[in-house]
Amino acid sequence: MSTADELKQFKELLDEGIISQEEFVKEKKKLLSKQNSTNKKSEETHEEKKERILKESSEQRNRIFGYLFALIIFGSCYSFISSAYEDYPADEQWWYCVDEEIIDDMVYCPNGDVFEFKWGG
Repeated sequence: MSTADELKQFKELLDEGIISQEEFVKEKKKLLSKQNSTNKKSEETHEEKKERILKESSEQRNRIFGYLFALIIFGSCYSFISSAYEDYPADEQWWYCVDEEIIDDMVYCPNGDVFEFKWGG
């Protein structure tokens, strides 16, 4: 039941002579103060909700920036490491041979592997 409905009931009781004017004023003040305190609570709740939403969005933004920073660092490291091996692609791993022989720019390993030899990249 709303505050307005309750006030209407008390007014009807006053008009019928069941309650006095003082009782009506007393109940009216009680209902209106109850309504005002409820409004204040809802305003505080609104402010708290606003603060919580701002905090959550700030945390989400910080998390996204953290992921982007980690991705940039990972990409930079990967780029640096992969560029270090550009002179020696994976299929030309002649430096693993022990006691190799180099004949006509070809590396012959004792295990049977044969690679093209490149001087300094």
